[in-house]
Amino acid sequence: MNAIVRRIVSTPVRSATDTWATIAVLLAPDPTGNARREFNRVAGLACAAIAAEAMREDALVLQTDNMAVRIYCLHGEEAIMNPTYDESCLVVNPTEGEWRMSIPCESSDLRWMNRELASLSENIIFRGVGQTPSFGSEFDRKQEPAKPKGLAKVLKMGAFFRP
Repeated sequence: MNAIVRRIVSTPVRSATDTWATIAVLLAPDPTGNARREFNRVAGLACAAIAAEAMREDALVLQTDNMAVRIYCLHGEEAIMNPTYDESCLVVNPTEGEWRMSIPCESSDLRWMNRELASLSENIIFRGVGQTPSFGSEFDRKQEPAKPKGLAKVLKMGAFFRP
């Protein structure tokens, strides 16, 4: 399988929002396509991962049947001083057909980010920093355990304010 690597300049040179916009244009070049709309829907969550510098060492991975695109973000001094970044356009549009994407995020954010993501995207999943991307037929969207119903009947508000 072919692998393409890109390094995108991020904070402090560009904001997390501008970084995600650059990634979206690179991976979904058609501004009216379904993939770009999906990228726009998940922008807030993706920006949280970028701001946390999760893609500094672990790549965002977009995988198709015959290729993988790995994107790293350069932060801090690397973003300012490193001339080796590569933001050049891809020869092919990786989101033209079937595709899946795995974005690294802080492990402490994994559950809530995937919970929020579930209603926004069928192709994108978050994974914890240091975890290997998994592209099975079904993404493992780790959900927070369900809260018991009727909890308000058990707890009385006044009990929290007693000495």
